[in-house]
Amino acid sequence: MNLKLTLLLVVCLGVFINKEVNGHGYMIHPPNRASLWRIDWRQPSNYEDNEFFCGGTHVQYVLNGGKCGPCGDNWSDPVPRSNENGGTYGNGLIFVNYTAGEVIPVTSILTANHLGSLHYSLCELTDPSQPETEECFKPLRLADGTASTQLNVRDYQVISLVKLPDDFACDRCVLRWHYRTGNSWGDCPDGSGGVGCGDQEVFRSCADIRILPKDSDVPNPPEVPVVSTEPPPPPSQPPVEPDSSEETDSEEYELVCHYKPKSRKTHVEDVKKILLNP
Repeated sequence: MNLKLTLLLVVCLGVFINKEVNGHGYMIHPPNRASLWRIDWRQPSNYEDNEFFCGGTHVQYVLNGGKCGPCGDNWSDPVPRSNENGGTYGNGLIFVNYTAGEVIPVTSILTANHLGSLHYSLCELTDPSQPETEECFKPLRLADGTASTQLNVRDYQVISLVKLPDDFACDRCVLRWHYRTGNSWGDCPDGSGGVGCGDQEVFRSCADIRILPKDSDVPNPPEVPVVSTEPPPPPSQPPVEPDSSEETDSEEYELVCHYKPKSRKTHVEDVKKILLNP
């Protein structure tokens, strides 16, 4: 085995290890605050928008006593935290309007399925200048009356049918996606041990939505600006010819790793399909 192929194998192994350790999931429809850049490059970019896991299990359960930021940030971060209203990604941009009592499809992307369950809750921002609090969130139920979506080991894209409250409207509401994983060993209530018991990793996403009264006209959401996924280069900038050596390396990488990375443009188009056809 030549040195170049060996290095490619090492890189490939690192990719898979990193995906298992760091890749988890997020809510993409309605679009959560930290993922808006995936459909509009003008929004603040966050390439780790699938890693809002309360700072990690050690931080959440050992350092913070089990506490997590309302939208998945480390509890000890200064308020407003990055994903909260008024934070880095909490700019109040609303992409989706709903009506009271509606059953809405909520789409999740799991970049690494750790089993467990998906839970949903709602907070009305009565003061748009303030971040949401944990106490503000009220649990929602699914259309079938259950409290959560139980995950199958093969699930990658998950659609939950969530029931919004009847006779409730809000100009600014926050829909929260709460993913409690279930792949770690812990202490069960009956004193035994088992997978899925005890402290588990938690992920959260928050999306700004509007809920209109029943029988009202639902305004069209803003169009998803994905015609251009990157700012255009300056007019004076000459076109850059592709490096043939880079293409060769990419082909070898794909051959060794059995993985063909998508361009950002392709990924944005995939996300647009989800947004337009939830």
